[in-house]
Amino acid sequence: MNTSKLSDWVTIATNIGIILSLVFLGLQYRQNTELLAVERSTTRSNSQNQVLEIVIQDPSLIELMGKDPSTLTQVESDRLLVLGVLNLLNMERIYTLAVASAQLLDGPAVAMRNVYFRPRLNYGMPHAWEMYKAREETDFTRWFEKTVISNPP
Repeated sequence: MNTSKLSDWVTIATNIGIILSLVFLGLQYRQNTELLAVERSTTRSNSQNQVLEIVIQDPSLIELMGKDPSTLTQVESDRLLVLGVLNLLNMERIYTLAVASAQLLDGPAVAMRNVYFRPRLNYGMPHAWEMYKAREETDFTRWFEKTVISNPP
């Protein structure tokens, strides 16, 4: 009878240990999910800030963005092209993060549309789009053309 009672107590202790382990695992999972959300947000902010810092450091880029594309010199056009490619790479990163975390793409689409169609501060994207798209067709390029470029604000 003592061994039976001891066996019951060991079983109860084991079950309590399993329950506590599951609770701990759940807490760790929630903490990890929160950390991933913060990391995604930080990456998105850093990507957007990178383009803004380039423009702030070189105000002549703002002047170039306001010029008629037909009046741009080759060097000016190339500068806008590089800036546009950088911004499109950042937008693709934002798109990829949103898709990977199963977030809705409505918010990023509106923001990208507003930037792309903003005549003076589109960061060279219209200059860069054809070259950017030509490197390869991806889910992002199809989505961007369908959702952003084909639907002006």
